[in-house]
Amino acid sequence: MEIKHAHIGYTDSLFMVENLTVKPGEILCILGNNGCGKSTLLQTMAGFLSPLKGMVVRDTHQQIAFLGSKSQSHPQLKVGQALLLAFNKHKPWYKSYSADQMTACDALLKEYNLLHKKGAYVNELSDGQMQKLWLGQALLSNPDILFLDEPTGHLDATNTAFIFMKLKHWVETENKTVVLTSHKIDWILQFSDNILLIDDNKSEQFSTDHPELVTRLNNCFSGSYHKVDFGKNQYQLQFKNKN
Repeated sequence: MEIKHAHIGYTDSLFMVENLTVKPGEILCILGNNGCGKSTLLQTMAGFLSPLKGMVVRDTHQQIAFLGSKSQSHPQLKVGQALLLAFNKHKPWYKSYSADQMTACDALLKEYNLLHKKGAYVNELSDGQMQKLWLGQALLSNPDILFLDEPTGHLDATNTAFIFMKLKHWVETENKTVVLTSHKIDWILQFSDNILLIDDNKSEQFSTDHPELVTRLNNCFSGSYHKVDFGKNQYQLQFKNKN
Protein backbone atom coordinates (compact mmCIF):
# COMPACT_ATOMS: atom_id res chain seq x y z
CA MET A 1 0.00 0.00 0.00
CA GLU A 2 1.22 3.49 -0.88
CA ILE A 3 0.05 6.98 -0.01
CA LYS A 4 1.21 9.79 -2.26
CA HIS A 5 0.77 13.51 -1.51
CA ALA A 6 -2.55 12.77 0.21
CA HIS A 7 -4.49 15.46 2.07
CA ILE A 8 -6.48 13.77 4.83
CA GLY A 9 -9.83 15.07 6.08
CA TYR A 10 -13.56 15.25 5.46
CA THR A 11 -14.09 18.75 4.03
CA ASP A 12 -10.92 20.55 5.11
CA SER A 13 -7.44 19.05 5.14
CA LEU A 14 -6.23 18.05 8.60
CA PHE A 15 -2.72 17.17 7.43
CA MET A 16 -0.87 15.74 4.45
CA VAL A 17 0.92 12.42 4.09
CA GLU A 18 3.68 13.08 1.59
CA ASN A 19 4.88 9.54 0.85
CA LEU A 20 4.15 6.43 2.85
CA THR A 21 4.63 2.77 1.92
CA VAL A 22 3.31 -0.08 4.06
CA LYS A 23 4.73 -3.50 3.21
CA PRO A 24 3.66 -7.06 4.00
CA GLY A 25 5.22 -8.35 7.21
CA GLU A 26 5.04 -4.93 8.91
CA ILE A 27 3.06 -3.24 11.67
CA LEU A 28 2.50 0.48 11.21
CA CYS A 29 1.13 2.50 14.11
CA ILE A 30 -0.45 5.93 13.70
CA LEU A 31 0.27 8.10 16.76
CA GLY A 32 -0.97 11.54 17.72
CA ASN A 33 -3.09 13.48 20.16
CA ASN A 34 -6.87 13.18 20.30
CA GLY A 35 -8.60 14.84 17.36
CA CYS A 36 -5.53 15.03 15.14
CA GLY A 37 -7.04 12.77 12.45
CA LYS A 38 -5.69 9.29 13.24
CA SER A 39 -9.02 7.54 12.69
CA THR A 40 -9.70 9.60 9.58
CA LEU A 41 -6.39 8.48 8.10
CA LEU A 42 -7.09 4.86 9.03
CA GLN A 43 -10.47 4.99 7.25
CA THR A 44 -8.84 6.63 4.23
CA MET A 45 -6.19 3.91 4.03
CA ALA A 46 -8.91 1.25 4.27
CA GLY A 47 -10.83 2.85 1.40
CA PHE A 48 -13.86 4.10 3.34
CA LEU A 49 -12.89 7.71 2.68
CA SER A 50 -11.12 9.33 -0.25
CA PRO A 51 -8.22 11.72 0.25
CA LEU A 52 -9.10 15.34 -0.51
CA LYS A 53 -6.05 15.45 -2.78
CA GLY A 54 -3.44 12.89 -3.73
CA MET A 55 -3.98 9.16 -3.75
CA VAL A 56 -3.97 5.93 -1.77
CA VAL A 57 -2.81 2.99 -3.90
CA ARG A 58 -3.68 -0.52 -2.79
CA ASP A 59 -3.92 -3.82 -4.66
CA THR A 60 -7.63 -4.31 -5.32
CA HIS A 61 -7.21 -8.06 -4.87
CA GLN A 62 -6.09 -7.64 -1.28
CA GLN A 63 -8.58 -8.65 1.38
CA ILE A 64 -8.95 -6.19 4.26
CA ALA A 65 -10.56 -6.24 7.69
CA PHE A 66 -11.37 -3.10 9.68
CA LEU A 67 -12.16 -2.86 13.39
CA GLY A 68 -13.29 0.50 14.70
CA SER A 69 -12.71 1.86 18.19
CA LYS A 70 -16.33 1.29 19.23
CA SER A 71 -17.33 -2.28 19.96
CA GLN A 72 -19.63 -3.89 17.45
CA SER A 73 -22.80 -5.45 18.77
CA HIS A 74 -24.83 -8.33 17.38
CA PRO A 75 -27.26 -8.99 20.24
CA GLN A 76 -29.04 -11.74 18.35
CA LEU A 77 -25.84 -13.81 18.05
CA LYS A 78 -24.08 -15.94 20.59
CA VAL A 79 -20.31 -15.70 20.92
CA GLY A 80 -19.61 -18.96 19.10
CA GLN A 81 -21.92 -17.96 16.24
CA ALA A 82 -20.33 -14.53 15.92
CA LEU A 83 -16.85 -16.02 15.67
CA LEU A 84 -17.92 -18.41 12.91
CA LEU A 85 -18.83 -15.41 10.74
CA ALA A 86 -15.10 -15.14 10.06
CA PHE A 87 -15.45 -18.05 7.63
CA ASN A 88 -18.40 -16.69 5.63
CA LYS A 89 -16.19 -15.58 2.73
CA HIS A 90 -14.53 -19.02 2.64
CA LYS A 91 -17.69 -21.06 2.01
CA PRO A 92 -20.77 -20.96 -0.23
CA TRP A 93 -23.75 -19.38 1.52
CA TYR A 94 -25.77 -22.58 1.28
CA LYS A 95 -23.20 -24.78 3.03
CA SER A 96 -22.72 -25.29 6.75
CA TYR A 97 -19.50 -24.55 8.58
CA SER A 98 -17.04 -27.42 8.50
CA ALA A 99 -15.84 -29.40 11.50
CA ASP A 100 -12.37 -27.88 11.04
CA GLN A 101 -13.80 -24.36 11.11
CA MET A 102 -15.76 -25.04 14.29
CA THR A 103 -12.68 -26.61 15.87
CA ALA A 104 -10.62 -23.53 14.96
CA CYS A 105 -13.22 -21.30 16.64
CA ASP A 106 -13.17 -23.35 19.83
CA ALA A 107 -9.36 -23.27 19.88
CA LEU A 108 -9.35 -19.49 19.52
CA LEU A 109 -11.98 -19.03 22.22
CA LYS A 110 -9.89 -21.14 24.56
CA GLU A 111 -6.71 -19.25 23.72
CA TYR A 112 -8.46 -15.90 24.24
CA ASN A 113 -10.01 -17.09 27.53
CA LEU A 114 -13.53 -16.83 26.10
CA LEU A 115 -14.51 -20.50 25.80
CA HIS A 116 -16.72 -20.25 28.88
CA LYS A 117 -18.64 -17.48 27.06
CA LYS A 118 -19.27 -19.49 23.88
CA GLY A 119 -22.99 -19.86 24.59
CA ALA A 120 -23.48 -16.31 25.88
CA TYR A 121 -24.95 -13.57 23.75
CA VAL A 122 -22.46 -11.06 22.37
CA ASN A 123 -24.07 -8.14 24.21
CA GLU A 124 -23.48 -9.94 27.52
CA LEU A 125 -19.72 -9.60 27.14
CA SER A 126 -17.68 -6.88 28.78
CA ASP A 127 -16.12 -4.27 26.49
CA GLY A 128 -12.74 -5.97 26.84
CA GLN A 129 -14.12 -9.42 26.07
CA MET A 130 -15.97 -8.05 23.05
CA GLN A 131 -12.79 -6.40 21.83
CA LYS A 132 -10.95 -9.72 21.97
CA LEU A 133 -13.84 -11.50 20.24
CA TRP A 134 -13.87 -9.18 17.21
CA LEU A 135 -10.10 -9.17 16.91
CA GLY A 136 -10.11 -12.97 16.99
CA GLN A 137 -12.81 -13.00 14.32
CA ALA A 138 -10.72 -10.65 12.15
CA LEU A 139 -7.63 -12.84 12.44
CA LEU A 140 -9.62 -16.00 11.65
CA SER A 141 -10.90 -14.35 8.47
CA ASN A 142 -7.21 -14.07 7.44
CA PRO A 143 -7.18 -10.72 5.60
CA ASP A 144 -4.11 -9.39 3.83
CA ILE A 145 -4.31 -6.06 5.69
CA LEU A 146 -5.87 -5.55 9.11
CA PHE A 147 -6.86 -2.02 10.16
CA LEU A 148 -7.37 -1.50 13.89
CA ASP A 149 -8.57 1.64 15.68
CA GLU A 150 -7.51 1.45 19.35
CA PRO A 151 -7.59 -2.39 19.46
CA THR A 152 -6.62 -2.59 23.15
CA GLY A 153 -8.49 0.43 24.49
CA HIS A 154 -10.59 -1.64 26.92
CA LEU A 155 -7.91 -4.16 27.88
CA ASP A 156 -5.70 -4.43 30.94
CA ALA A 157 -1.92 -4.78 30.72
CA THR A 158 -1.93 -8.58 30.54
CA ASN A 159 -4.48 -8.74 27.73
CA THR A 160 -2.83 -5.82 25.92
CA ALA A 161 0.46 -7.72 25.87
CA PHE A 162 -1.36 -10.86 24.68
CA ILE A 163 -3.02 -9.02 21.78
CA PHE A 164 0.15 -7.29 20.61
CA MET A 165 2.06 -10.58 20.72
CA LYS A 166 -0.69 -12.27 18.68
CA LEU A 167 -0.60 -9.49 16.10
CA LYS A 168 3.19 -9.59 15.85
CA HIS A 169 3.22 -13.37 15.44
CA TRP A 170 0.48 -13.24 12.79
CA VAL A 171 2.23 -10.52 10.79
CA GLU A 172 5.59 -12.30 10.83
CA THR A 173 4.43 -15.86 10.19
CA GLU A 174 1.72 -15.08 7.62
CA ASN A 175 3.46 -12.09 5.95
CA LYS A 176 0.45 -9.87 6.67
CA THR A 177 0.12 -6.14 7.31
CA VAL A 178 -1.37 -4.38 10.34
CA VAL A 179 -2.12 -0.66 10.47
CA LEU A 180 -3.39 0.58 13.81
CA THR A 181 -3.94 3.56 16.05
CA SER A 182 -3.20 3.46 19.76
CA HIS A 183 -2.38 5.61 22.77
CA LYS A 184 -0.43 2.78 24.48
CA ILE A 185 2.94 4.09 23.37
CA ASP A 186 5.09 1.73 25.43
CA TRP A 187 3.54 -1.34 23.81
CA ILE A 188 3.48 0.23 20.37
CA LEU A 189 7.20 0.85 20.39
CA GLN A 190 7.93 -2.72 21.39
CA PHE A 191 5.78 -4.37 18.73
CA SER A 192 5.50 -1.96 15.79
CA ASP A 193 7.96 -1.67 12.93
CA ASN A 194 7.17 1.90 11.92
CA ILE A 195 5.42 4.93 13.39
CA LEU A 196 3.50 7.64 11.57
CA LEU A 197 3.43 10.58 13.99
CA ILE A 198 0.80 13.26 13.44
CA ASP A 199 1.63 16.53 15.17
CA ASP A 200 0.85 20.18 14.47
CA ASN A 201 -1.10 19.32 11.29
CA LYS A 202 1.87 17.45 9.89
CA SER A 203 2.78 13.78 9.56
CA GLU A 204 6.22 12.24 9.86
CA GLN A 205 7.34 8.62 9.58
CA PHE A 206 9.88 6.95 11.87
CA SER A 207 11.18 3.44 12.38
CA THR A 208 10.78 2.40 16.01
CA ASP A 209 14.56 2.42 16.50
CA HIS A 210 15.02 5.89 14.97
CA PRO A 211 17.31 7.96 17.26
CA GLU A 212 15.06 11.05 17.05
CA LEU A 213 11.79 9.29 17.83
CA VAL A 214 11.86 9.75 21.61
CA THR A 215 12.63 13.46 21.20
CA ARG A 216 9.71 13.85 18.81
CA LEU A 217 7.38 12.05 21.23
CA ASN A 218 8.45 14.39 24.01
CA ASN A 219 7.57 17.35 21.80
CA CYS A 220 4.24 15.87 20.73
CA PHE A 221 2.87 14.56 24.01
CA SER A 222 2.59 16.07 27.46
CA GLY A 223 5.19 14.11 29.32
CA SER A 224 8.77 12.97 29.49
CA TYR A 225 9.77 9.71 27.80
CA HIS A 226 12.95 7.82 28.55
CA LYS A 227 14.23 4.99 26.39
CA VAL A 228 15.08 1.73 28.18
CA ASP A 229 16.81 -0.77 25.88
CA PHE A 230 16.01 -4.48 25.81
CA GLY A 231 17.78 -5.30 22.55
CA LYS A 232 16.96 -4.51 18.95
CA ASN A 233 13.52 -2.95 18.54
CA GLN A 234 12.63 -3.97 22.08
CA TYR A 235 12.29 -1.08 24.45
CA GLN A 236 9.69 0.52 26.60
CA LEU A 237 9.06 4.13 27.46
CA GLN A 238 8.58 5.24 31.02
CA PHE A 239 6.11 8.09 31.38
CA LYS A 240 6.39 10.85 33.95
CA ASN A 241 4.05 13.79 34.26
CA LYS A 242 5.67 17.19 33.87
CA ASN A 243 3.67 18.60 36.78
